[in-house]
Amino acid sequence: MNIKKIIPVIALSIFAASAVPASADVLGGWSEEGGYFTNPATELNNSFVVGEKGTVSALAAAASHSSFYDYKKPGSQIYERINGETTWKGIEHYSRARYETWVTGTAEADSGRVWGVGYTLATSGWHPGDFATAKTYYGN
Repeated sequence: MNIKKIIPVIALSIFAASAVPASADVLGGWSEEGGYFTNPATELNNSFVVGEKGTVSALAAAASHSSFYDYKKPGSQIYERINGETTWKGIEHYSRARYETWVTGTAEADSGRVWGVGYTLATSGWHPGDFATAKTYYGN
């Protein structure tokens, strides 16, 4: 039996700030500990995109990122996986979904970076959810 729990979709502004990820190439994401975040260290480099004829558009640089869980119960144990979904019109980018252990921060059930233009969906592997935090990331 597969069960899907949806975490509310929140459009992120590149100018919003909260928790900062460890890597400067991560533009933002979601953590079950702190919710959605963007990385303020990348704001100045990614706040505008120069389009055709030299026009600058902040709208073209706006990314929307959301996360949701899937669940399954093949026996007595419930397993979950986290999904990271990013829409970024006309921009090549990646999404990533994984669990990070509480003690060492080691990645488990990592989707790796899933690259695309306009839309990406990264899905972690199945995980018992014990002693780890679900996280999703996006960047370009």
